Amino acid sequence: YSSFHLDEQNGTRLKASVPVAAAIDVVNLIRRMQKELGVPVPVTGHAGNGILYAHIPAVQPEELIRAVQQLRTAVEQLNGRLMVMKTAEAVRNEIDMWGVQERLKLALYSNIKKRFDPENILVNGRYIGGL
Repeated sequence: YSSFHLDEQNGTRLKASVPVAAAIDVVNLIRRMQKELGVPVPVTGHAGNGILYAHIPAVQPEELIRAVQQLRTAVEQLNGRLMVMKTAEAVRNEIDMWGVQERLKLALYSNIKKRFDPENILVNGRYIGGL
């Protein structure tokens, strides 16, 4: 889904979904984050749908967590969402991979799954949020 080459073993991949008109604002937010982290953060996207992907090279976990939380807050203020698609295990345990909007949907999905699969035998644990 991206045209740049990523180091698949290191770094963090983000996916931002925003209204098309806000895509350039997200690019500018990521540029600001890049300066604060002191590392290149390549961004790709699709001009017509407001979906952007960013790759943050390996940085200190505390810096990464802070940067992602700040970016997520800003993206949500633009009526968008930010998902962490891939990151180190140490960071994964300390950060919300899906974001607030996704957690709200997760509660709905969980209730639907409980209703249609009360014994939890279909795709057990393989859906988002471990459903």
